[in-house]
Amino acid sequence: MVASALASAALILGLAASPAAAFHIPGAGYSGNAGNGTISFSVSSDGSSVTNLTLQGPIDGPGCTLSSAHYDRIPIANNSFDNGEVSGNFPNPRGAYGHFNVPGIPDNLLSSCRVTGTWSAITSASPNGSAECKAAQAQVKKAKRALAKAKRSGNQTKIKRARKKWGQARSLREKYCI
Repeated sequence: MVASALASAALILGLAASPAAAFHIPGAGYSGNAGNGTISFSVSSDGSSVTNLTLQGPIDGPGCTLSSAHYDRIPIANNSFDNGEVSGNFPNPRGAYGHFNVPGIPDNLLSSCRVTGTWSAITSASPNGSAECKAAQAQVKKAKRALAKAKRSGNQTKIKRARKKWGQARSLREKYCI
């Protein structure tokens, strides 16, 4: 269990894109670790929300425990989601990361408590459906057309510049679509 948690965290941190980039794959299912429990959810087919998010425990907190929590739909806005109890974002093409702060069952029935922690999840779905991948694919097509036009002109300076832009666009496509 600890090894899989470390592997998930390493994958997410290792693939992390720039802070401005974010990814979510419409229709993808994600699963991973939440504290000493698990998390699973899907992204809706239109990419507008996280659906069927489930925290499964027991997840221990100070003086309390969470056995499970379920959320049917949490809207995604600006490539992140937050319903006040579970929040997250998509830092790379196949990973998600976030926090939870959920009411738990207190050890002492006369008090209330909240179980808090972080979670990470991954998907095996292809990132080709993400907005970032689609934009990168469009940039490759545009750069390839510009290179073909430059070649037809015969101007070596334009060809060199267009070839460089095409290479940069292909590099972004590799980053976002694989």
